[in-house]
Amino acid sequence: MQSKKTYVILIVIILVFFLVMFIAFGIQNMIQSGREVTLLVGDHTVWKYQDQRWDNVSSFQDLNWKKYRIYLNHENKGEYYLWYDDKWYAFDDDKNSFSLDGNLMAYIANYDLNVAYTVEDKITDTTYVSNVLKNHNISPSSQLTVSTKISFDFDQDGEQEDFYAISNAFALDFEPSVVFSFAFMVKNGSIYMIYEDVRTNDYFNGCKPYYTDFLDIDSDNQYEFIFSCGRYSMEEQIHILCQFSGDAFKTLISN
Repeated sequence: MQSKKTYVILIVIILVFFLVMFIAFGIQNMIQSGREVTLLVGDHTVWKYQDQRWDNVSSFQDLNWKKYRIYLNHENKGEYYLWYDDKWYAFDDDKNSFSLDGNLMAYIANYDLNVAYTVEDKITDTTYVSNVLKNHNISPSSQLTVSTKISFDFDQDGEQEDFYAISNAFALDFEPSVVFSFAFMVKNGSIYMIYEDVRTNDYFNGCKPYYTDFLDIDSDNQYEFIFSCGRYSMEEQIHILCQFSGDAFKTLISN
């Protein structure tokens, strides 16, 4: 009789364990598997999340005349219909055109996508900039064409992290021997690299880095972000969807 009770108790414990695991992970996986989002960045990059994977979209024809949530230079501009012809054009409900001047991000999703409002500032304290340049054997007194910082609590731990973007690309009034671009985060005094590029200057290479938007793409209360880098003339810009995992940034998808 005692062994039968023990057997029943073990079965109950096992059932409770699997129920807890399902509640903790199974429901979340079911929610994630049903999520779909189409994410537009700039004029030539479209990413689609479906069946728990990211893919680049090469044909934009099926994306026309759908209503997207529009962001320009980190600001929510509302919902507009978009149409593509070498670049995106926006229209309101009455088909009146809306200007898309600025760094564009837009999306359609079947769930609430939280996009943060962030402010870009000039870098005044160059301590970490100097450290990054010296670590790449570049003079810390190098002239810059990009020197910006965004302070934002992207991991929601109650303290802001600083996201830097620096570059000397496309200089007009000086001629560096090497062209460089760096993007990095400073958290608790430590530097975490996001993007680094150093090459011999041929006047038309390199790119100017910037952060398009910070957004919580998977609703886990920690923000991912789109890092971008503008290249010369008609060359396609670089766009990377980044996530902080462990002690480093990883790429979810890039163009």
